[in-house]
Amino acid sequence: MDVSAWERLRRVDPRIWDGLLALGSLVAGVIAFESRIVRPNDPPVAYGIAIVVVSSVAIAWRRRMPYIVAAVVCGAASIGALFGWWPEVVFLVWIALYSAAAYGARERLVRVLFPVALVTSVAI
Repeated sequence: MDVSAWERLRRVDPRIWDGLLALGSLVAGVIAFESRIVRPNDPPVAYGIAIVVVSSVAIAWRRRMPYIVAAVVCGAASIGALFGWWPEVVFLVWIALYSAAAYGARERLVRVLFPVALVTSVAI
């Protein structure tokens, strides 16, 4: 029986896809930080890259612990927003919030996710 390419891709373990998403977001975030214009009073770029690394590594566990991942990523994005780095990490917030809504328990969604999203949006 001939199996289509789509069916073979669907059979791949979701953790592999999450790892690839984390790796892709890490590469995109590092490229974003390396290509930004450094101003005289900016903190070192290594701090921003550390924020991207923490957020990207957390994305790898987005299906297993969606609310913890959302809290970690939103917390890191809030810290990055205090330094003016929100454009480099906001896409990670979108991924984490989507994952929490898609894979988390529905009864905990508003109780947990709303305060995290509210604090992050105020920080940004």
